[in-house]
Amino acid sequence: MENILSELITYSPLENVKKIRFRMQKDGGYILLDKSLGKANFLYSYGVANEYTFDYNFCHEFKIPGRLFDPTVDHPSKLSEFLYFYKQGLACGHGSISEHLCQSGDTNGRGILKIDIEGYEWNWLKNLDDNEVNRFDQIIIEFHDLHNTGKQEYYSECLKKINKNFYLVHVHANNFLQIEKVKDYFLPPLLECTYIAKSLCDCEVNTKTEYPIDRLDFPCIPEKAEIDLNFYPFMSWADLVRGKNNFLKAEQLSEIPALNRKNEGLSTNLNNLALENTSLKNRISSMESSLSWKISKPFRLVDNFYKKIKNILKK
Repeated sequence: MENILSELITYSPLENVKKIRFRMQKDGGYILLDKSLGKANFLYSYGVANEYTFDYNFCHEFKIPGRLFDPTVDHPSKLSEFLYFYKQGLACGHGSISEHLCQSGDTNGRGILKIDIEGYEWNWLKNLDDNEVNRFDQIIIEFHDLHNTGKQEYYSECLKKINKNFYLVHVHANNFLQIEKVKDYFLPPLLECTYIAKSLCDCEVNTKTEYPIDRLDFPCIPEKAEIDLNFYPFMSWADLVRGKNNFLKAEQLSEIPALNRKNEGLSTNLNNLALENTSLKNRISSMESSLSWKISKPFRLVDNFYKKIKNILKK
């Protein structure tokens, strides 16, 4: 079984691309990469409930239509100049994104997709067809129940579907629930993720960014402390080895299965380096002692000569 952790590794664009927050400094604000945003033709947002500040801000800034979907609430069909509401969703019987694109006349152009549907995202991902999302440059998803021990393999298979054509470029833990230990590793139950299409930019595994990002990420519940994602896979393996993490203790690193598969040879190398380091320190110490003895020799000779003269004078 491929571990879910390998499906949650974050990436960074090779080119210098800024991240932008739209726009609330609490729950309801999301992060997008400033890459081709001005070329977006529409926004599709699923699971809006009664909170659509993000959708309003984004669509009014770029002057594009926003299609808001939620079968659990009632809203006017037109919420503002750019926002349109549909009492539909992604659960069974409500159609698919492809069908919604056709019914809205958005059969051409590119868009942004946001999904926050309280756990139904897993079933949507399980049945995801590449053609369902190939019209979107960036996707925002809030994953729910990520700590469910009995569904880790299922979640891993679902994440593979979106990772096939998209890079995970930003993560933020919703602090409504705290970090949970799942089997032999740790996960936040609620995780907000931003993906960018692989066709849009080249990325590499993130080795620099630590989440949350100051002045970009904000706690969903302002009264509660932000959750630091300073552990694997949200923090790079290299940083863990360098001991940057403060969430996991050193002895707990061995508990992470995804790391264990890479750990045998690395542990041997680290042990060898430690031994070499100790040997080098001993050699340096020995050299320092020898050098100190050689440097002090002229002074010892002068001191002995002075003592002999002093004894002769006393006689």
